[in-house]
Amino acid sequence: MVVSETEVLLKELEQMLQQALEPTAIPDESEEECGEEINAREKLSKGIPEAPAGSPFQHQHEEDYLVIDGMKLRAGECIENITNKFKEIDALMSEF
Repeated sequence: MVVSETEVLLKELEQMLQQALEPTAIPDESEEECGEEINAREKLSKGIPEAPAGSPFQHQHEEDYLVIDGMKLRAGECIENITNKFKEIDALMSEF
């Protein structure tokens, strides 16, 4: 039972990681909350041809991502969800 639960969590984690690596992909319904705010910011920043210095949209696109080991990952809630999945997997493996 622990193994099957771990497999399910690993599959979910793999999907979350894939989504984090593909910021232009449209999120599915279960992960929609991770991408809504970022997509809205990207649309707003694209609507402003050249944001003036000091504008909140000046580097908005850069702030939405975190670079780890050379990979650009979506920041915020998505990374928090991935971290929580790792914790669940760790707890299951401890039981095993």
